[in-house]
Amino acid sequence: MNEESSNNCIICLEKEDSDHKLFPIPCQCKAFIHIECFSKLDKNECVICHQENSYSKENIQLKIYKKNTS
Repeated sequence: MNEESSNNCIICLEKEDSDHKLFPIPCQCKAFIHIECFSKLDKNECVICHQENSYSKENIQLKIYKKNTS
């Protein structure tokens, strides 16, 4: 688990566990999301600040997973 494991997913509000890792959301907000929850979002922007998604090495898996499940 990541060092911020006490955080909850911004969509489902569940904590990270061994089957559901939390990733930093792809913007400047300090929030986390499960990959499955992220894939359900329709827009290419943050649900909090509405900034366009900007991926990093910590959350590029979100983009890959969403592309492969669309």
